[in-house]
Amino acid sequence: MLRAIFFGASQIYLQGISLSHRLVGKELALFAYLASHKELCPRAKLLDLLWTEVNEQKARENLRSLIYSLRQTIGDYLIVTRQAVGLNRQLPYWLDVEVFLSLPAQLGAQDPFLWSEVLRLYNQDFLDGFSISNAPVFEAWIAEQRDQLRTQAVAGWRQLVSFYEERQQYEEALAANQRLLALAPWSEEAHRQQMQLLSATGQRSAALAQYELCCLRLQDEFDVLPSHETVNLYNTIRAQSDVLPTVTLLPAVQPNKERMVPSPPSAAPPAANGHSQEYRGALVAPPAIWGYQYELLQLQQWVLVERCRCVAVVGLAGEGKSTLVHQLVQLASANGATPLFAGVVVFSCRSPLPFPLLLKEWLDLLGGRPSVPLPATLDRQLDLLAHHLQQRAFLWVLDDFDCCFAPDGWASPADRLAFWQLWRLFGERSHRCTLLVTARKWPSLHGQAETPGRFRRLVLHGLELDAGCQLLKSHGLQGSQADFEQLHQECAGSPLALKLAAQTIDELFEGCVATFLQERALLVGELAALLEEQLSELTPLEGELLNWLALAGTPLSSQQLWELLVLPPARPAYFTALQSLLRAFLLEIHGGQFQLRPLQRAYLCCQLSEQLFQELYQSLLTLQLTGETLHCYRLTAEDASQTQEWKNFAGLAVEPLLARLQRSVGKERLVDGLLQLVAPLQQRPGSPPCTLRSYALENLTCLLALCSAPEP
Repeated sequence: MLRAIFFGASQIYLQGISLSHRLVGKELALFAYLASHKELCPRAKLLDLLWTEVNEQKARENLRSLIYSLRQTIGDYLIVTRQAVGLNRQLPYWLDVEVFLSLPAQLGAQDPFLWSEVLRLYNQDFLDGFSISNAPVFEAWIAEQRDQLRTQAVAGWRQLVSFYEERQQYEEALAANQRLLALAPWSEEAHRQQMQLLSATGQRSAALAQYELCCLRLQDEFDVLPSHETVNLYNTIRAQSDVLPTVTLLPAVQPNKERMVPSPPSAAPPAANGHSQEYRGALVAPPAIWGYQYELLQLQQWVLVERCRCVAVVGLAGEGKSTLVHQLVQLASANGATPLFAGVVVFSCRSPLPFPLLLKEWLDLLGGRPSVPLPATLDRQLDLLAHHLQQRAFLWVLDDFDCCFAPDGWASPADRLAFWQLWRLFGERSHRCTLLVTARKWPSLHGQAETPGRFRRLVLHGLELDAGCQLLKSHGLQGSQADFEQLHQECAGSPLALKLAAQTIDELFEGCVATFLQERALLVGELAALLEEQLSELTPLEGELLNWLALAGTPLSSQQLWELLVLPPARPAYFTALQSLLRAFLLEIHGGQFQLRPLQRAYLCCQLSEQLFQELYQSLLTLQLTGETLHCYRLTAEDASQTQEWKNFAGLAVEPLLARLQRSVGKERLVDGLLQLVAPLQQRPGSPPCTLRSYALENLTCLLALCSAPEP
């Protein structure tokens, strides 16, 4: 079967084998053009499409050569006559664009699930980033295709929103309208509809924040103010809302054309009065904040408008949590003549300060003078703190809050209990303050369900594409837009990962992004250390689950993942491990299926490949299997007898591994050693030991087949 994906970077498969590395340049352009036309295309039209700057004879020679090359690649799927060329649609095929173009017929079926699934095919522009030189006719055609398909996607989501709204399915309408906004962030109508839907579901504060985002988008795209209709809707929702009056936030976070929010040059926020302080590992202001405009607006709404008691900003290391919170601190500390907070107190939870000493400092600050000795019990100490919190409004920032609960961290069991009780105090008791925390792994705290006015949580998932590309370009790197977008994707939008990658490109590759990508040098230096830190506290079971997801390369359900384990644990332990990985933001779950982010997957595959090399190298020297990787994981899907269970299994790139082993021990010794390692396993398929499940025989057999195959 021929399968082609044209939305985004092209992905083309024939009988399950990727052709993407072969279909490039004008060959890909010809294939995409033929796939977009159900009828055969005249040769004369193809000549004008791809060659306008050479004479007709040379163009015909080029076309014949291109057709021959394409025929060698896709075989009988290409129909060639003397006058025309086209795809053979009598053979089984699947084209994402063709399915997407059938959307108008799907709209009449009134099947919202099928409707949305077809719309989701459009995740990026048609052949996003692809172009060929000296072919203006093709460039004009592909630009027209992109505009038409994007217009149809916008219209489709708009109709789906109306479909759900008419049936009062507001949650579904909200999700669909969010998709619409991702495609058309400039659409004031879509922003207004989002405000109406949020208000209809009781989320009036979020509707007001959506208005602020609408203002940002309109100014960024068109340099205009919202229409009277949008302003009237905002005033209506605000009049109905039971939250405090919204302060004017827009001027404080207005981005310039590079989508950058400048930060003040000083590391310390300006004092609103004499009480603003930062100490013990305070947040340090960066020179600029890239992206996260919507997230900053959301934080402003929760902290400065709703005055939530507890707000958490969470995500992996390097996502920019502290940077974002620092920007909010700047806004909270410089809010005019009547500041919202009497002061801002920042504490880094990485600092090994026992809770009683920290509480003593806080009470001294709140009272304006040295306090009396602390009461003897924790309950009495917290009662005293609660009394002070009711008197004056402070913004309390606890950076890296999860460090207070790390089992092997600096906090003693008594300190961990005290910080848990502190969280409960801010969340459950009445007071005038706000507790704002950042965390890389959300600790197991009772009563952490999000509640308006009490607790809100913001999860950072990386910068949007345009902000990430602008960050890279700010480092003076050289490359095409496609290069920047690929690097952004491989770094999953992580601000720190992008900065570290930019540093490596500048130091080792003279600022050339394309060379860096070609050399596959992403996982080196400080970026590798960052990923190692993110994965350093895993239990053996958590590590095994992540390794399997890295090898799979595709989302898996909990049952599919469970069935892969060589030694499955008890079900409660299994689901506890999954929950822990989700709370550490190392896993994502969509539609009941778990998946890894690209950067973590690449790192884990690299680590598995290194473990496998070391184990195989030692095994070849001793002719006895060493280590557990071969037993515990299936490493490749290159198996003609694979079952449906492994249909979409990506596996590990073993060719570089075999090449490395061959350089180390020689090809003859490698083949002979693999044969001797396989022999005892064939005699006792279940060993070692024979009572345990093992992938070793399957892995070694596959490696031997690849190693023994004749060179092309």
